[in-house]
This record gives sequence, C-alpha cells and structure tokens, in this order.
Amino acid sequence: MKSSRGWAGKKRNCARKLPPASQPANKMHTNMHTKRINAV
Repeated sequence: MKSSRGWAGKKRNCARKLPPASQPANKMHTNMHTKRINAV
C-alpha cells in the first residue's frame, strides 16, 4: 500500500515535469502502468 501511494505521487511529479510535447508518450506510459495494476 505504501509503495502504491509513493508511485502515485511520483507519477504526478513526472506528469507535471514533462513538457506538453511529451503528452502522448506520458499517456502511453500511464497506460502501461494501468495494465500492470489490472494484472495484479
């Protein structure tokens, strides 16, 4: 549970740091993580 919260915070930081141009790549990255969560 603790790592999950940390991962969420890290993801938010990444999204805020990335420039608008990296939006599509960020979307794909988020999708990959979502699939992993669903698998678990």
